[in-house]
Amino acid sequence: MGVLIKRCTYGAAIKDAKQQIIATIARYNHILRTTAKTSINVTPNGKAKFVIISKNGASRKSDSDELDDNIFKDLMNSKSFEVEIPLKRKGPNVPKIMMWYDEETHLGNSFGVEFIVEFAESLSFKFMSLIGRLNEIKAAAFRSMADSVADRLQSLFEDVFRMYVGGAMTKNVQLLNLREYELDSLMINIFGKIIKLREKN
Repeated sequence: MGVLIKRCTYGAAIKDAKQQIIATIARYNHILRTTAKTSINVTPNGKAKFVIISKNGASRKSDSDELDDNIFKDLMNSKSFEVEIPLKRKGPNVPKIMMWYDEETHLGNSFGVEFIVEFAESLSFKFMSLIGRLNEIKAAAFRSMADSVADRLQSLFEDVFRMYVGGAMTKNVQLLNLREYELDSLMINIFGKIIKLREKN
């Protein structure tokens, strides 16, 4: 599987920014569990997972469909937290959302979000199925679909965040493309085990 990651930092220099950030996470999670199947063709794949570290350093893990009042309060009082929302959709893409906040890093007015989409990378074998290369046409098609899914997840998220912070929203985006197989790799099938060889320039 290849992995496409849009690693973002969102912020807003407004009063009570941390509260608005947590409210955004709660609302976004709710939309993903209700109307997102129709609007962007994704549905949740289980509960949202929370890792919350308190001011005194104690760590707590929990999972829940919705971000209820108790979780909201714990996030507000936390030193740092991480939220993972696993998703599913039809086709060769597997998306999920990771959101995190750290008091020292984000200073109460920003947080990190990763839009992650796994996509299939199939091999085409020749010579009695012994030597294979990445199927470039399929890989490009699946990667293009992964781009589209990540873009739609990000667009929906930004719409929600703007509801809470308006024009004060800032963002920084880094795009990462992690591949299982590279275009210049040769795969050798030896007794069912795949050995990867890289071409040397």
